[in-house]
Amino acid sequence: MLNNLLNNIRSNTLVFLCLIAVFQVFIYRFFIFNLFSTWQELLLGIGVSIFLIINILIINSIDRQSHLSTGNSYLVFFVIIFTSFFPVVYYDIKIMIASTLSLLIFKKLLYADYSQDARLAFFDTSVLSVIALLFYDYALINFFLIWLSILLYGNKVYRNLLIPFIGILTIFILLFAITIPFHLSDKLLNLFEIKVFFSINNYLNKNFIPIILIILINLSITSWCLWKRYKRKISQFLTFITILGFIAIIFSQQKDASTMMFLTLPTSVSMVVMLENSKKWLKESILWLLIAVSFCIFYYNLII
Repeated sequence: MLNNLLNNIRSNTLVFLCLIAVFQVFIYRFFIFNLFSTWQELLLGIGVSIFLIINILIINSIDRQSHLSTGNSYLVFFVIIFTSFFPVVYYDIKIMIASTLSLLIFKKLLYADYSQDARLAFFDTSVLSVIALLFYDYALINFFLIWLSILLYGNKVYRNLLIPFIGILTIFILLFAITIPFHLSDKLLNLFEIKVFFSINNYLNKNFIPIILIILINLSITSWCLWKRYKRKISQFLTFITILGFIAIIFSQQKDASTMMFLTLPTSVSMVVMLENSKKWLKESILWLLIAVSFCIFYYNLII
């Protein structure tokens, strides 16, 4: 039944999945995070929902343009499910904004015309990366994706490696021009403070098991599945995101799964590859199993 519902690309299916995603935001913010006592918290919940819908629409657009799935809505479903596995993104709108900006960067780099002059795409994504960095420290990894794109697809014009620095300098000049008259420059610099922390004990915690499982899925399946099935360029991009996301998780000081936002898309694409090659009964079982896991995670967060 669930497989039949998702085995199409109709707009009403996409709308239904967006409504489910919004429902998850409000149910978590109300029952788990207790964030509906004021109008400000309600408005933040609406903001999180809007950015989550934008994320879904961007991913659906990438799916349709790059044919990541064949005539189904599995990818959007998996993105929503895997996001619910790490509900901290429903709590903090800044993480969701950074996630939206990161997806825009990924899409712009993926579809840039590298046969022509792609300097504008490199500059635009650098500006978006700095803005994302204002909201989330480890959006810094977007710069590494830009530099990898310049090295691999930039027609060996290595001076383009300087473009991200120009983007950084441009935004910093604008921000300081705004903040210095109000004596807020120190607070601005604090927004860009990135703390690196590593301790093996963080990964022995039972609450970190879902993250370990997702990492294993990505490291063992993503690269092999994607390079085998998809066009070389998008396979490389998704593999790069997997590696960079893994590095962010390892060295992030906050072990709250927020860095998992970088692995949601590659993991979801990996699941699409596996599901489309499975028998119908197995597809149905996997889909319902993931929903059951999502409910279990919600219940676990409810009782602790």
